[in-house]
Amino acid sequence: MKLYHFVSILLTSCFASQAFGQVAAPRVGAVRYSDGSVWGLFGVSRNFVLNGQLAASTDAASFSDSGGLISIQGRIRLVGPKGALVDEYDSGEAHPVLSVTGDLTTAIAWLPTRNQFVRWNGRALVVTEPDTAALRGNVGSIDAVDAHHARAFIQATDQTVSVALISTDTGAILSNHALSYAHGPAIQQQSFVICVNDGQLEERTATRILHSLPFNHSGIAFERAGSDWIHITTSDSNDSWMLHITGSAFDLSQIPSTPQLSAGAAK
Repeated sequence: MKLYHFVSILLTSCFASQAFGQVAAPRVGAVRYSDGSVWGLFGVSRNFVLNGQLAASTDAASFSDSGGLISIQGRIRLVGPKGALVDEYDSGEAHPVLSVTGDLTTAIAWLPTRNQFVRWNGRALVVTEPDTAALRGNVGSIDAVDAHHARAFIQATDQTVSVALISTDTGAILSNHALSYAHGPAIQQQSFVICVNDGQLEERTATRILHSLPFNHSGIAFERAGSDWIHITTSDSNDSWMLHITGSAFDLSQIPSTPQLSAGAAK
């Protein structure tokens, strides 16, 4: 049995058991750990519990409450809310950038070595090649603005950040401007930007900071774990965190290590 067929069965069975309420705590989403394993996460801020491994050895993952994108050995899989396979695309990409922010029509992937977008148009995963001459730097996060546009946050080597609006129909770069307030990774959350600036984790608009928390780490990475949850990892710590963003809430909580990672740390 090929690995991606096994993962499809595993995802479907795990998501189904979670959906039918076998865990009393509320479902938060799914998180991908440093070993590539993906786990279901339940509970509330500061009181989380893992419930079942959904996949192993993944390249990248992104989840909303409606489903997710998972890349395994370069094969990008779009799954529904119970883990059933919707579509897949063999990207050959070792480090794709994935995003699902809402329903499955928001599913989009950036393939850095191919300089391509892959998005779900409601019927199939389709490819768009943008004007890469206008995309200088590392695409750290993306999201589907609507059925015809994508937004990419691009990080330069000096940690400055710009945001580009791209037509997913033609690949044309419609706008590209610097974010003077961001110095590190940035990700869109609804109509706000989550970014790092001078040791602070911020939720903000273009003109003001809405929320801010101290977060002085290096090698920070964002990965969406649910519609209102962002999983945060760093290169200077084995710990990871969940950022909960809803209305007036901006809450950061450490999450438990997987059994494998806990065992490894104990050796």
